[in-house]
Amino acid sequence: MAYAVESHSETPANAIREALGNAERLVVSISAQNVEEFLVLLDQIEHSLEDLEAQDVDLRSEQVRWEGLLRRLSSNPGPI
Repeated sequence: MAYAVESHSETPANAIREALGNAERLVVSISAQNVEEFLVLLDQIEHSLEDLEAQDVDLRSEQVRWEGLLRRLSSNPGPI
């Protein structure tokens, strides 16, 4: 019998992916209760991306997700 084994290693790139996922979920329901959490999360993502890019880590897919998130905010900045 075969089993699917998920591997969850805590790497900086995985941490960025998780943070991007959280931000993508939050952006659709920004409210007064979670706006601070959302903005802090955006700052963390931005700093993490900068740090890892300086270390020459390939973050092309994460960068695309980040840019998409920023475009979404630019197109509808009302809640923030």
